[in-house]
Amino acid sequence: MPEKPFDPKTPRVGISGRESVFDKRLNELRTTGQFAKPNRKALQYVKNPNAEFETPSMDSRLSHPPSDEDITEIERLAFFDPKSQLLNMRAILGKLAVEWRRSRRYKHPFSAIIVELDNMEKLEHLAPLAADTVFQTFCKIVSKNIREVDVVGRIGDSRLLLICPETSSGEGAIEAERLKHVVAAARFTQVGLNVGVTCSFGVASYPEHADSPEDLFCSSLDAIEDAVSAGGNRVTVAEFPSTEAVATEDFSPDPTPQQVLPKKPEMAPDLAFPVADVSVVVP
Repeated sequence: MPEKPFDPKTPRVGISGRESVFDKRLNELRTTGQFAKPNRKALQYVKNPNAEFETPSMDSRLSHPPSDEDITEIERLAFFDPKSQLLNMRAILGKLAVEWRRSRRYKHPFSAIIVELDNMEKLEHLAPLAADTVFQTFCKIVSKNIREVDVVGRIGDSRLLLICPETSSGEGAIEAERLKHVVAAARFTQVGLNVGVTCSFGVASYPEHADSPEDLFCSSLDAIEDAVSAGGNRVTVAEFPSTEAVATEDFSPDPTPQQVLPKKPEMAPDLAFPVADVSVVVP
């Protein structure tokens, strides 16, 4: 049987894997004039098989920093909630701590207001497809109607946290009432719906209700729970902390023991001076 003529484009059978890879690269070079996807690490290994691949140094990393687009995308994923497009819980609580330090430093008040969309569970049960759209529209309405200095972020399924600098509890309640009327006047016509929604507000301020950002956040939570339990669609201001002592035991440190004074020298019954000062003269 005559042998077939040699065709360089036909891969050879029964040869080692290295030679088959070589034939494949050679065919790519002959047909296209260049390799499809050259592997630079593999070429370096072919040139020097005993060389160890080193990780990029810090200088090389600094010479090629991430672009502005990469930084913007990283910040968006790290600090913003994908559903509401507002600050996520970690970012808004960080803003709360920063505002608390600033207010404490300059002795200015500020308020933390928690906003909750009423009857969100019923809406999810009746129209699950429209619930997310209604919540997103609700977030847009709140974010567009707050002051320029205020910051808002999402802290729960249907809850937002609003930070109002230079705002006392009374001023925060007025701001919450204004937002409540704005939300109640809006109509939601997403996914075949034409309904109106209401929301509740829990207001707490520094230094009236708390002395730390944690206590201020807890006071706002207590206020919003009271507003929701009372029927919703209302503004509730946190109660002032009680001044009565909570602990019944005495945790005060032990009193400082009195200093033990040295004992006075004993006095002889018939002498008017100490015994230690009596000198005996031997004749």
